[in-house]
Amino acid sequence: MIEWPEGGIGFQPRSGLIDRWLDWRKEPFSSGLLPQAMDDLLASRGFVMKEMFSSRELAEEYRLDPIELEGGNLVACEGG
Repeated sequence: MIEWPEGGIGFQPRSGLIDRWLDWRKEPFSSGLLPQAMDDLLASRGFVMKEMFSSRELAEEYRLDPIELEGGNLVACEGG
């Protein structure tokens, strides 16, 4: 999950409904990462990042309905 510049973790814009659902399921967003730090995190675990896509970029590329909430990335990597 993305850590936003102001320090919050989660989707943007915030959704009270999602926050309540995650709290009910006892699955809060407890960690996040600035997108710029992903390469270093993967490298520290023996992976090489090939590409990173935001949920919005993927929706645009595959001509899907626009995604209202941003905050997640899909990362293609190799190694291990």
